[in-house]
Amino acid sequence: MELSYWTSRWRKGKTGFHLDRIHPLLVNYRPRLGLQAGEAVLVPLCGKSLDLTWLADQGFEVHGVEISEIAIRQFFAEQGLDFEREQRGPFTVYRAGRIHIWQGDFFKLTKNRFPALAGVYDRAALVAMPPEKRKAYAGQVKRLCAGDTRLLILTFDYPQHEMPGPPFSVPFEQVKELYRPGFDAELLVEKDRLPKVRQFHRRGLQSRFVEQAVLLTPVKSGK
Repeated sequence: MELSYWTSRWRKGKTGFHLDRIHPLLVNYRPRLGLQAGEAVLVPLCGKSLDLTWLADQGFEVHGVEISEIAIRQFFAEQGLDFEREQRGPFTVYRAGRIHIWQGDFFKLTKNRFPALAGVYDRAALVAMPPEKRKAYAGQVKRLCAGDTRLLILTFDYPQHEMPGPPFSVPFEQVKELYRPGFDAELLVEKDRLPKVRQFHRRGLQSRFVEQAVLLTPVKSGK
């Protein structure tokens, strides 16, 4: 989708993709990222996710990336956080404590703009990408990673012909292929969410809607 699509969604308040609680799969599987206090975590296309605050509360330096100023300002207002703002190249960076949100085009972010990443948490970015943009997105994520960065990706598997995205169906096998070579992929869990996504039933979804959590671990040289 074009950036204007997402800024328009935030401007019109059409943000059904926003989760009003900490994502339980993040809580359950964050330890698999192997993060240490003070290390940096990237959250692409973060919106105003409560996961940002939760990760910061665990002691991590959180770097979200978001195109919508509305989403960013709503996040800080709803969390009761005062922020500082500065310009860094093409990005405006909003910062409060351990939380940094980079406003701008994710594809223009470069590795040297923030500390080496220990982890990437992707709850809603990959599934927001139409098929023709997924390879470029995964390539950008890989460019931003350090040699030991681990990734936790939450994704969906459902019959794409039943419902147009976003969120798109990006099943485990496709995630594995997108991040190959360079990462080993492990399917941590998959849960049937069909009874809980009635808003998708109205869009045509009928048979299956499976949420998956995937851990990507960098392949060591020589493997």
